[in-house]
Amino acid sequence: NERVQKWISEGVTVDAARKEILESMINEREAVSSPAVVVEDERDKVRAAMEAGIQARVSFLPLTEEQKKTGYEEFAGMTMREIARDVLRRNGIKVPMHPMEMVGRAMATDDFPYVLGNIAHKSVLAGWEGAQETWPTVFNTGSVSNFHIHTAARTSELEDLDLIPEHGEYKYGEAAEQFEQYQVVTYGKLFALTRQAIVNDDIGQIAELPMKRGEAAARKVGDVAWAQITANPNMGDGRALFHNTHYNLQSSGAVPSVATIGAAVTAMKSQKDIKGKRRLNIRPEFFVAPVALEVLAETFFNTVLIGGESNQPNLKNIYSGAFTRVYEPRLDDADTDAWYLFAGKGKTVTVYFLNGVQAPYLETQRGWNMDGVEYKVRIDAGAKAMDWRGLYKNAGTGA
Repeated sequence: NERVQKWISEGVTVDAARKEILESMINEREAVSSPAVVVEDERDKVRAAMEAGIQARVSFLPLTEEQKKTGYEEFAGMTMREIARDVLRRNGIKVPMHPMEMVGRAMATDDFPYVLGNIAHKSVLAGWEGAQETWPTVFNTGSVSNFHIHTAARTSELEDLDLIPEHGEYKYGEAAEQFEQYQVVTYGKLFALTRQAIVNDDIGQIAELPMKRGEAAARKVGDVAWAQITANPNMGDGRALFHNTHYNLQSSGAVPSVATIGAAVTAMKSQKDIKGKRRLNIRPEFFVAPVALEVLAETFFNTVLIGGESNQPNLKNIYSGAFTRVYEPRLDDADTDAWYLFAGKGKTVTVYFLNGVQAPYLETQRGWNMDGVEYKVRIDAGAKAMDWRGLYKNAGTGA
């Protein structure tokens, strides 16, 4: 052809001609090729529609805008038994006449357990996120990578700078340390979704039971966190968290007042560093009390003039509107009279989670001892009061 004649006339070598042919073929392929388009698998679309259809029946799991586009309406009008039948037909599996057998076969597919597992997982998280826990307001969070006992060191303030005269010698400062130990442990519980619940179209067991497990997980973490206050555990120095030698306990207590809160604020600001060389000027940010004291405390904090206009001379309430106030029911279980001042986050209690995962984990397996699906909810957490200087307790009128 013309190209070959041209190569001959121009004395083109065989290697050069071969290279030109290969480049020409590559260019032709790139010209006619089109980018690949990934199309969502039909099975995934059906799964998403089934999941949204079931979810539409759960009051505490609103559909997302994306889910509303899945065509979920078809499945929202079906019972769980009818969805199980649809799963079998789509998988080309003969549908048994007996409902229990039909549901059992549907549970043996990949689709039905997958959809139900997603609903259970969302329900667990809804329970977790909807729990009215107070500890995140006042306590810090941390992360550990294993279940070992960990040690945290508190380093003292460094000594003041020295006056260095001409030709004088510089000296090294010294710092003291104190240590606190902590670790995370696992908390968990099993629950099951039975074939009977599916046959009976029991949406409560399908969604509400997992939701309550999520609430239970949140409640457990709250128990662990607040136990650092109510149990008054020993610190690294061998003394209780709230102790006279820690200067953070008013054992002959009284109700919140300008005088009692003033004494607590003064005590916290007067705390010294580990070596006892510096006042730390710790400023309380939270007033924490049992629910039993809420009305009394809120009345005090919302009063500007003690005794009112008719009681002269008026005493101005310098703590009116002060502090973020937190009322925790677990404190009522321990003592309905005691109240506390807390410093800011990071200076009181730290709640630790394994690998920083601050949500319960859901595992699934097909039932062996029961007909259905078994779920395991677990969370790995622990808590530790890291420094007594940021915590103050007044024992209240029941002291």
